[in-house]
Amino acid sequence: MSSDRYILTTHAITRFVERVRPALRWSAAEEELSRLLALGEAVEQPPPWFVDRAQQQAARYVVIANEIVVPLSASREQPGRWLALTCIARGGISDVARARRNDIRSRRTEARAATRRGGRTQASSSDGRDHKRDRRTWTTRERFKHAA
Repeated sequence: MSSDRYILTTHAITRFVERVRPALRWSAAEEELSRLLALGEAVEQPPPWFVDRAQQQAARYVVIANEIVVPLSASREQPGRWLALTCIARGGISDVARARRNDIRSRRTEARAATRRGGRTQASSSDGRDHKRDRRTWTTRERFKHAA
């Protein structure tokens, strides 16, 4: 398909800049993505690496060098043209997956910290004090003073 068959959404261009070419200005990114879409292969099934990350199905996908996928939707306003919905780079991570990963990490970190505190969470320590602030950092002078 030629590049004039595609309508680039603001979201697709934004994601292209974020995930593929962060140094490009908006107009240059728009032109580059348009050129890449013309060179890419339009397929009905996305590549295997993309399937697990897809948030929703698309009518078609443009695969560029098996490294970039642009999901497409048929344009209602302009029949025969396709809307580029977003831009996903291989090896990247979606916003939903990133949020899920960060949530799991923060829960895991809190669980480890609670285990070190004897099962108490920071807010529910037995004496109500913030134990991180209670740790005393000794200066060299204080060490010698208390060692004597």
